[in-house]
Amino acid sequence: MWFSDIERDVLEGNDVYVSAFAEWARISRGAFEPRNVRERWRGERATISFELDGTAHSVRAAPQGDFLDLCVLDGINRLIDGRRFEVHRADGALGQVAFVVALTAREKRALERRDWAFATPAQLRQTFGYGQTTEGGAPAPC
Repeated sequence: MWFSDIERDVLEGNDVYVSAFAEWARISRGAFEPRNVRERWRGERATISFELDGTAHSVRAAPQGDFLDLCVLDGINRLIDGRRFEVHRADGALGQVAFVVALTAREKRALERRDWAFATPAQLRQTFGYGQTTEGGAPAPC
C-alpha cells in the first residue's frame, strides 16, 4: 500500500512523477515495473514517458496546482495486467493524502464486501479533505 501526501511541489525539474512511479512499482507486486521514467513538461502539463515490458508508453498529467494528478494511475492501469492501482476513499478527513493499493479483481471484491470504497476515474481529482486539488473551480474527470 502507498499512503502519501499528494501535495509534492509538482513542478518542472522536481521529478515527482519519476519518484511516484518508483513508489507505485514497489507496491505493485510485480505488475508495474517501469524503466527509464522521464517527465517532459509543456507549461503546467507533464507527459511521463517510460518503458514497460520493453515497450515505450506515456501518460499525461493535468495541472493540479502542486499536487500529483492521480489520474495517471488510470492511464497506468490500462497498460498492466493482473493487478490494478486503486485509490481507497478511506476518509475525507485525512486531508490531502491518498491511499493507493495494487489489487487483483478478486482482492478488490473481497475488500468491497468489507465496505471499502474505491475512487472511480471520475472521482480521482475530487476534493481531498480541506479543498480541491485544483486551484480553482470543479475538478475535471480523468
